[in-house]
Amino acid sequence: MLNDVGHKRKDSGPTVPIVGPVVDDALDSLLAVLDVVRLGFATTRPEIIRQTGLGRSVVVQRVQELLDRGLLVESGLAASSGGRAPRSLQFNARAGHILVADLGATSIGVGVADMAGNLLVQAEEPADIVDGPDAILDRVREMFDELIGRRPMA
Repeated sequence: MLNDVGHKRKDSGPTVPIVGPVVDDALDSLLAVLDVVRLGFATTRPEIIRQTGLGRSVVVQRVQELLDRGLLVESGLAASSGGRAPRSLQFNARAGHILVADLGATSIGVGVADMAGNLLVQAEEPADIVDGPDAILDRVREMFDELIGRRPMA
């Protein structure tokens, strides 16, 4: 469960470390590193360097930041091309959840997805959009709270 500022409550199971905001200058390279791993183009630091064109020290820093934030995890050793075997990296789809809503003229649909976009739980109910945005969005919020309260969400 999330508290009012979006951090996990202590009673909601394992927590991901909360790290401060990313400096704007580092954001592009951080996203480039995350994307090549998330999309499966690279699983090791040397592969990330080749895929992104970023320097070794930048890749090492960005990977460490993504590990610290829980968005990447190390998953063993990859095949060596000579020398020490590199550590494999994987995107951690369980690092958080994404709340999604579909508002139609006659229904409300809500869901909770993992960070890879896989729908974990969903609910739908009839609604009349004529009730207005305040009533509809209040109900969406209530439905999200109900879904988040369900267990388990992997």
